[in-house]
Amino acid sequence: MTQAEALSKHGLITSILPIACEEIGQTQGQFSVNDLAQCMANVFCETRNSAAETEGFVTLRAAAKGAGSTAEILQWHLGGRLAETRLLHGIRRLDHRRFDIEVIRALAKERRGPDLNRITLVATMLGIEPDSVKRLFDNSIDCPRL
Repeated sequence: MTQAEALSKHGLITSILPIACEEIGQTQGQFSVNDLAQCMANVFCETRNSAAETEGFVTLRAAAKGAGSTAEILQWHLGGRLAETRLLHGIRRLDHRRFDIEVIRALAKERRGPDLNRITLVATMLGIEPDSVKRLFDNSIDCPRL
C-alpha cells in the first residue's frame, strides 16, 4: 500500500474514484492536487519550528515503527493530540516533521488497551524465543504478525 492509499484509507485525502475492494481502474488511486495541498496545509498549520534535532523527537517513519501507521499519527496530529510536534528548519515536508516519541507511545498504548500477555508468557505458551515473539509484533515486516 502506498502512503497516498494509506492516507486515503484513513480519510485524510480522497481518491478521484474510491479505493474499495482492491479494484483497479484508470483513475483508481489518483488524487486531486488541491486535496493533497489542503491535507499538507492542515498538517503544517500551527507548527513550531525547530532549528536543530531535539532529543526525544523523531521522524514520522520512526514514530510509526511499532506505534501505528503514518496516517494514524497524522490523524492524532490533526486532532490536536500531538501539540508539541515540530518542523525541522521550517521546511514544509513530512520528512522534516519531528514527533515526541513518548507521546506517540502513550497514544499507541491507549489505543491498544491493557497488555493482556507479556512477551515472555507468549513465548512460553508458543514454545519459542522472546525475540521471535517481538518479530511477530514488528509492523515493518511483510509477513503474518500478532
